[in-house]
Amino acid sequence: MKITEPTRNSGQAMIEFVVGLFGIILLTALVVFLGQLQIIDTDSLTRASGDAIGDSIGNAIASSFTPIEDWDDGPDGMAYTKDDRADQGNFYGLRAHITSATAPGGDWSGTERADGAPMFYDDIVKVDTGALAQSSFGFVSSDDSESIEVPPVLQDIMGLPAEITIRNEVWMPKTGGLY
Repeated sequence: MKITEPTRNSGQAMIEFVVGLFGIILLTALVVFLGQLQIIDTDSLTRASGDAIGDSIGNAIASSFTPIEDWDDGPDGMAYTKDDRADQGNFYGLRAHITSATAPGGDWSGTERADGAPMFYDDIVKVDTGALAQSSFGFVSSDDSESIEVPPVLQDIMGLPAEITIRNEVWMPKTGGLY
């Protein structure tokens, strides 16, 4: 019977097994946590959308509306992500850029009826003259947020905070009872 001597590599398979098992457990915890985040985000967006739709269809008073001039890409530097922030504009800019293009040279005759009376829906003329208050735009908004605790193992290994808050904001046009 031949007896082999232990080599320098004995036990290496056990170490690789433990490291691999740890990696699989960590990856599984991360995938489950990301799934929970997605579910919470979807639920929050659904609640915010439902509230905004209910206000849009009903007779609620419209929310105040501030025009957006541009968007800041946020900390991640990527456009069209949730961390983007709006650069607030003003109604002067709205009038200067939108209404001037609507009626070149200030010719608003296209918004009048044949008898010279104004059209029923002449809000763009009111925006140009400054007579339309911002709440008259007829936008309603709703927001919702929910927090989720991060599992301690992901906090320690990946440096995540103890709690993550998901926020959603939805704006809808007021339909005035139109379903």
